[in-house]
Amino acid sequence: MSDGFYFALKLIAATVSGVYGFYATITDFRVERNGQKVLSRKGYLGLALLVVSTAVSLSTDISKDSLDKKTAEKTERELTTLIDKGNDLQTKLGQTSADLQQQVKESQGISVKLDQTRTNLDTTRGSIKENVATTIAVLNQTRRILSPITRAGLTLDIEIWVPDQPLIRAYFDRVSRGGGFPDDYVKPTDGRFPDERRPEERELAQLANFTAVNIAFVAHDLPWLHRLFLHGQCGVSNRNPFLRYPSINTSFERKILASRTGKGPIILECVTSYVGWDEKRQPLASWLDLEGTDADVSVELPDDAFATQEDASRPQLEYHLHEVVARQGEDERFDVSAFSEQPCEKEEKGKREKHSYCGKVFVY
Repeated sequence: MSDGFYFALKLIAATVSGVYGFYATITDFRVERNGQKVLSRKGYLGLALLVVSTAVSLSTDISKDSLDKKTAEKTERELTTLIDKGNDLQTKLGQTSADLQQQVKESQGISVKLDQTRTNLDTTRGSIKENVATTIAVLNQTRRILSPITRAGLTLDIEIWVPDQPLIRAYFDRVSRGGGFPDDYVKPTDGRFPDERRPEERELAQLANFTAVNIAFVAHDLPWLHRLFLHGQCGVSNRNPFLRYPSINTSFERKILASRTGKGPIILECVTSYVGWDEKRQPLASWLDLEGTDADVSVELPDDAFATQEDASRPQLEYHLHEVVARQGEDERFDVSAFSEQPCEKEEKGKREKHSYCGKVFVY
């Protein structure tokens, strides 16, 4: 029961006792019976009511005291439990703090190890980069050693393309009347080769009998410095007397290929091992040294053809270089292609051959 209930019960008992006491003060509860004063029924009832109210008040106090004692004991037990739990929690917090400190120490140790590992990795990475750079340098040097510039077995394969145009129409007509072009190349010994004795075929025949190509490799990081000057000869020419040529095992073969449809282009090709060069300006050891260069290539026609080519009154035969490939045996050394009809360097007046083309050099 709650304290309010006990308080209300005690208040009722006290009120009854007080009211009864006030009422008993002004009221006589005795009556005469047989000549004697005795309590009346109201008197007995009032006494009984007074006893009951007193008993209720006392029992209320006793019950409240017992309840308060139990509540105090319960509170004491709960406080004891809370204190014990607080002590346990403090103990656990102390242990947790110690564990955290241990974990912090371990984390610091791991951090130190990670820093050391990172330092070792950086050192290893640096060593690997140095080793890779050294390996690349060794491989490049090995490639240079395995690809030396030498005349032994060197050949140039030169292709010139002549697009379809009026100046080759008479030639196509003549060959068509004689049975047309074969599927393979036509060589100079074949009657279908351009004939310089025929006026209408003279320009084409002179080009088909071009004597040489001159290749000047240009390094743009060294302006106006030719790294190498190659001369591939496909006919009789004395226009480059400073070049040194092999004395044996030299040959050249010229041929043309045309479509059987009777239209251009005509492909003029010369394969020659009659190759010389001038390397006095900057001696080179390997074909790989030509990497990063362009190539100025000019076509050299027979000596008696220059007057014809420079005669402005005559139509000019259009042609362009298609490809120049250098091989040693079965190995391809470099390829010059992607030509444009402009020199690689600024043209100096009187210093540049006519029909000079700039090509890209690809080294293998």
